[in-house]
Amino acid sequence: MMPVVVGAVTNEPGKIFNAGFEQGDKLPEGWTTYGDGLCLTLVWDKTTAHTGQRSVYVSNADRVSSGAWITSCKVKENTSYRFAVWIKVKKGKGQGITLLRARGYASGMDKKWEATSEGKGDTGGKWQLLEWVFTTPPGMTEVALWLWNINGFGDQAWFDDVEFTEAAQANSAAKPPAQPAGEKKP
Repeated sequence: MMPVVVGAVTNEPGKIFNAGFEQGDKLPEGWTTYGDGLCLTLVWDKTTAHTGQRSVYVSNADRVSSGAWITSCKVKENTSYRFAVWIKVKKGKGQGITLLRARGYASGMDKKWEATSEGKGDTGGKWQLLEWVFTTPPGMTEVALWLWNINGFGDQAWFDDVEFTEAAQANSAAKPPAQPAGEKKP
């Protein structure tokens, strides 16, 4: 079962509400958390940011926990999108990676389509851009976008300044589309 994002979802495809995590009361508006494991910390951090005054944070205190911040976004089917975020990772003792994930919906139901970016490990405590391009399958009208930290055992990851645009509108540094799980390469 996929988490339901409570909050604002824009009606315009490829637009993320509150991409810099600046709006909200107790949590950033338009975002929800996911936690798999007992040793997770998920925080709306008001002390660390790439720009602005806030970011979101995930720390895994054991090897089997994974945590994410998730938002939903309208998309067009058969369209390539660039999904990017600034991340800052302080490596712990594990083999943790920070990555981006997209899971798709059709008619409000989990269509069990998902795609995941390559991961990024320790950034030496400095902000770095993690970006990825993927193509939505036929019938996809909305995706859940995950800022994910998995298998960390002490890793600390901050996320800020999320970008989500049609790939044709993205800058020339965007990478070629990733193969979603289950798709065969031509």
